[in-house]
Amino acid sequence: MRAGIMALSAAVAATAAGATAWWFLWSSPLVAVPATNVALPDVELGVPQTVMVALLCLDGDEAATIDRITVDPAGLTVTDFAVRRSSAGPGIGAVDGPLRESGLDGGRTVAAECAEGAWSELAVELSRVNGPAHTDVVSIHWRAGVRSGVLPVEAPVTLCAPAPRDERCTPVAAGS
Repeated sequence: MRAGIMALSAAVAATAAGATAWWFLWSSPLVAVPATNVALPDVELGVPQTVMVALLCLDGDEAATIDRITVDPAGLTVTDFAVRRSSAGPGIGAVDGPLRESGLDGGRTVAAECAEGAWSELAVELSRVNGPAHTDVVSIHWRAGVRSGVLPVEAPVTLCAPAPRDERCTPVAAGS
């Protein structure tokens, strides 16, 4: 009987340890809502464009710091990024120019809690390094307390060359 209780206790402890390890290794404190599919026309090589790629909030009360943003290496380079608490007004959207000229101060910490209905905007400054530059995923590299990880966000962004156009950069006729 005692051996059975010991075996059951060991099984419960192993299950709890496994669940804790899974949570510790694979969970993210960040919740992301992608902004929109953005295609900016006539972007010259090396000219920075600022795009709001996601709204972020926390699933608890532990703040998260964003250390780095990466994108698919398809003609784009990330040159800067910032987070700011979202106001009730419109977000940054897309700005032709550097991030610092858009009114963001370079913040890196997300402290807005989902449970409070609060959000932070993540804006990324991108430059086109060749051709029409495109990414489907923006990866947010974060840390919070002793945890860290990467949160991929489906946020398609295309910086179109002045000419020639491709399928991502062809204007869509009104009403279609």
